[in-house]
Amino acid sequence: MNPASKPAESGALNVDSINLPGSQGAIIAPSGTVTQNFGPTVEQLRALSEAFTQQAGNTQNQRVVFSEFRGVIEASRQQIRPMSDYKTAHDLLQEIELSGRALRDQVYEGDQLLSAPQIRWRALMGGRNELTHRLRELREFLAQCPFGANETSFGDDLLRAETELAAAFETRDLVRLDGTIQLVAEILGSQLSRMNDRLIGALDAFNLVQLAITLRALAGRLGANSATSIAALDSLDAAGRELASLRALHDELQQLDNELRNLETLLWGDVGRFRTRWQSRLKRRFALALDHLAALQLLSRLSVVAEALDAALQNAVAPGSVVDSFLEVRSELLQVFNRVDRDLRRRCEALRDADGPLGAVLDSLPRN
Repeated sequence: MNPASKPAESGALNVDSINLPGSQGAIIAPSGTVTQNFGPTVEQLRALSEAFTQQAGNTQNQRVVFSEFRGVIEASRQQIRPMSDYKTAHDLLQEIELSGRALRDQVYEGDQLLSAPQIRWRALMGGRNELTHRLRELREFLAQCPFGANETSFGDDLLRAETELAAAFETRDLVRLDGTIQLVAEILGSQLSRMNDRLIGALDAFNLVQLAITLRALAGRLGANSATSIAALDSLDAAGRELASLRALHDELQQLDNELRNLETLLWGDVGRFRTRWQSRLKRRFALALDHLAALQLLSRLSVVAEALDAALQNAVAPGSVVDSFLEVRSELLQVFNRVDRDLRRRCEALRDADGPLGAVLDSLPRN
């Protein structure tokens, strides 16, 4: 598709067709379908570190070479660390979410809190212990990680939930237990998205491609060009480019959903204006997003439901059918966005695992 082409004014999606060959009916697997082998292996990074170590101190000239590159590599490691911390905090919050949900399911029947005589407190002890452990685990993590120094209120909320949970079981107070479960839900409601935003922000600050370029230049200057070293650098570079593409897609999908939400009120009062906005802007945006999804092998039903919405608008069907098609588009868009969001978090986890080997590479460089 040529991004500069004008959107068709009527008829099927021609030049700006939303349809992508092979994408109809394909759905992203729950685990995502972005390349699973992300970045160099630990073994490749270790081999790269050993290659640099062998060159360290051979000549004064090589020591100068090392010093030229140390700053960039040091900065990269400093960028990985907060990303790793935010990923860990997000993971721990998700564990609290699972534990809290499991405990809630034992005291609720659907949306209705069970009556006190129906509660078997001994049977709830396992769920209480698990939730207590998860709350304490996150609180202790915040106490020792660098960004936790600015999270005193977050830590206080976790401690309050932990204390209330213990008191509810000590007094066998069902109302107090229900209040604690609600408190945990409130903490999750505010902190999960916040930690995710911080994680994405830390990811934005990290330039993996630049790190790969720096290490490749360093390897070239030192003659550390074994097949293993080159493979590690190629893999690092590819990972950086994939990460950048995934991050751009994340923003693109979020902006699309924001536009759809802003236009939703038009569907209930002025379908014609919505049709104009769709034809003049949104249809092209969807086509570009689908191109990016295809490039990352993230095929979904989004093309199918977007085609259905476009057809409903073109054929001037009943407003109710247009609304139904619109809601299906938003639902599918949200599913794709959530999967891309999870893929980004998995990439951050892979980078966290690479911090140790990257540290070994850095430690192999003499300081003077």
